[in-house]
Amino acid sequence: MRAPRAAGEAVGPRLRAGWKFLIFLALFVGLGRLAAWAVLSTGYKPPRGFTAEDAAIGEIVQFAIALVASWVLSRIEGRSLADYGLPARGAFGAKFWEGTLWGLGAVTALFLMVLGAGGARVSGLAIHGFALWHYLALWTVAMIGIGLFEELTFRGTPLYTLAGGMGFWPAAILLSLVFGALHFFFKPMENLVDAASVTLLGLFMALALRRTGSLWFPIGFHVGFDWAALFFYSAPNTANEGQPLVGHFLAVEWKGPAWINGGPLGLEASVFVFVVIAALYLGLNARYRQARWPVSQGPAAAL
Repeated sequence: MRAPRAAGEAVGPRLRAGWKFLIFLALFVGLGRLAAWAVLSTGYKPPRGFTAEDAAIGEIVQFAIALVASWVLSRIEGRSLADYGLPARGAFGAKFWEGTLWGLGAVTALFLMVLGAGGARVSGLAIHGFALWHYLALWTVAMIGIGLFEELTFRGTPLYTLAGGMGFWPAAILLSLVFGALHFFFKPMENLVDAASVTLLGLFMALALRRTGSLWFPIGFHVGFDWAALFFYSAPNTANEGQPLVGHFLAVEWKGPAWINGGPLGLEASVFVFVVIAALYLGLNARYRQARWPVSQGPAAAL
């Protein structure tokens, strides 16, 4: 009689980790190009920078593409999306909201340090009335889309796949370096400080996945961090040509040297971000001490 399948054990063909990663990448790129062709064939022309409407729709579409690519790979492997870190159970539950609070708190601490160093001044609200609720809804949807898309794409399926071949931490470090490199080489005006902070934040979210057991905490953290930095505290971003988002919440004057407030790159390029990142690692290590993911790699380890 065949022994029962262990949790997380594949029932499909046994493929090497590299091939599985390439299958996911090919599916993701292929579906992305197909979606782009379909949209552009309608005569649509993407605006420059970020707009709330485009970001809200575009990020959800990108997440859907990553989700479909992950689902196809899961069918090939005989796995579930939960194995890749995205269980339906717990979706937008306690871990998501805890991660969101960590993200909001991290950016708030960072902003207060910048404020205390004279790198910013708040003069009130930037929007009022219907516009406030309109942009609040659209930017919240957009940030949720960014969190879902980027976490599944960089900390979900590829991380699980590569970890099966090289181990969790080598795979996490590799993907975090890729995450930082994409920001550095493909966003205008980027510098090494921003690339380093993005890489370390990516590795923190990999650690959060490792310790909490699913992507829902890092997704929440990503949503809270971006929402607070870009919408609430109105930081500029190079993807928006170094300007704050249209429809941001607070009226903030950014002043002083870029090393304090990040300049056109935003708060994540401030030197104070490394203080916040260090606190995040220490806090998460104290809050979650055991490894819980991926379950198919055996019992929980100390790291």
